Amino acid sequence: MQRKVVNSHLPDLIPDGQKSLFMLVLIALLTACGHQPVFYGFQSAPDKGWSRTDTLVFSPEISDSGKTYSVFAEVRCFSSYAYEHLGLKYSYAPTQGKVMLQDTVFFWFREGDGSWTKDGLAGLRFFTIPLRPLSAPETGKYDIKIVQNQTDSLLGGIFDVGIKILPAESH
Repeated sequence: MQRKVVNSHLPDLIPDGQKSLFMLVLIALLTACGHQPVFYGFQSAPDKGWSRTDTLVFSPEISDSGKTYSVFAEVRCFSSYAYEHLGLKYSYAPTQGKVMLQDTVFFWFREGDGSWTKDGLAGLRFFTIPLRPLSAPETGKYDIKIVQNQTDSLLGGIFDVGIKILPAESH
């Protein structure tokens, strides 16, 4: 005889289809480490769509030189986003200096069958994309520049893009 597991302790206000998402968020909040991000900020994509010529620039203040930081791009897109993946070109540079690192990353939002790799909430999908670490040789402001690298020059369906920087040992 098989028994059906029922989440009877979760509030009835949460629809059955979203209880697993609620539990994952709750577990993530309860188990998150106590390290605060060095930087965490978002910029909205243009209403007309994100063009390959629209560069998003984030300028975090790095106060500890000689350290390495983990850097993540965070993307919020609408369920109407039409592509399986997102390509990003990005660079790191001191605000008044030369580019230290340039790279391109492709991150898959959908499986081969077209289904999303993550659940969404209210028509939005949230993705965290690991970028290459930032080694800060000096203190001060650094510019992190991001442009979309898709085939289409105008990319619709992206709500906003953010950068999160953590000390490398904290995740």
